[in-house]
Amino acid sequence: MEVQFGAATDIGKVRTNNEDQYMVARLAKVFEVLQSSLPKEQIDELSERSGHLLLVSDGMGGAAAGEQASAMVLQEVQRYMMEAARWFLRWTEEREVTNAEIQHMQKGLQRIDQAIIDASKTEPQLAGMGATLTVARIIGPDVIVVHVGDSRAYLFRNNSLQQITRDHTVTQMLVDSGALTDEQAKHHRMRNILLNVLGGREPGVKGEVHQLLFNQGDRLLLCTDGLTGPVPLNEMEKILQLCPDPQQACDALIKAALQHGGPDNATAVIANFF
Repeated sequence: MEVQFGAATDIGKVRTNNEDQYMVARLAKVFEVLQSSLPKEQIDELSERSGHLLLVSDGMGGAAAGEQASAMVLQEVQRYMMEAARWFLRWTEEREVTNAEIQHMQKGLQRIDQAIIDASKTEPQLAGMGATLTVARIIGPDVIVVHVGDSRAYLFRNNSLQQITRDHTVTQMLVDSGALTDEQAKHHRMRNILLNVLGGREPGVKGEVHQLLFNQGDRLLLCTDGLTGPVPLNEMEKILQLCPDPQQACDALIKAALQHGGPDNATAVIANFF
């Protein structure tokens, strides 16, 4: 299984700065034997396991605070992956993520959460800053999605776009309880109020974890609410149907957000599996 990537972000037509961030990274665990008493035929001189990491983050807090919060998320994720994450463990269809592994991911989120809160205390204008995070770790066909906030992950399979994650918002909670319909939630005055975020004024974050097995021809889309807010799902789906190239698809999705008024920063990251 090979993966091809595309990514794009835009400030939009209303905001004065871009609080969205994205990252596409290659991860590799390498064991290279430089010298050994063993004969060459008895050892693997170079062993490597590799994968990829995709993420989007949408900052909140206004002006520099939101931009700094989302930048910190990317920096802290990179630091965590280098220092502590067991990302290289391979999940297969027969091996589900264990509770211990989920707890390990949660500890990583708590570490990022606390780092943002600590940074917000250094300057008054940063008070309460926070950010969403939707991240996918890919090794072969195995994908783990960890999610906090109202950015989203989607699976595009058989020309159909399916939402993987749930929005951690007041309106989604009301939809889940039956108090609002999906259509009412789109226009509700509390639609942007987050219940789960990295940072904010109080510590406490809980990641939503999904394990998926991708097939050849599948596509993974990570995006911020600056895309999903103004652009209807069926229009996003149509764009993916018409744009097989991941970079072309990302550019077309961002263009659609701008055509719908560009009310917020918009970001899209796509991985094609082939």
